[in-house]
Amino acid sequence: MTLHFTKTTTSTTFLPRQVAEKIPFSSKKMPQILDYFSVKPNSMEAKTIKQTIKECEEPGTKGEEKYCATSLESMIDFCCTRLGKSIQAISTEVKK
Repeated sequence: MTLHFTKTTTSTTFLPRQVAEKIPFSSKKMPQILDYFSVKPNSMEAKTIKQTIKECEEPGTKGEEKYCATSLESMIDFCCTRLGKSIQAISTEVKK
């Protein structure tokens, strides 16, 4: 099996928990979300946000443990509850 990993030109960062908790992460609150980030309703960014929230609101497949983290802290909390506290986060970067 051949896997291809692409490197993006834009970096994505997590919001701090105290900021993420103030954002209404719900498709019913889409106008407030777009306003919070100053995103125009018909822009590509808005479409991406809408799609992300839609995917998070959909039920997981049978047997899937689905979770949509809104902050790095919430992702760590989720991982620790599922994997335990003796975990180590690692990442790699492949040079051309």
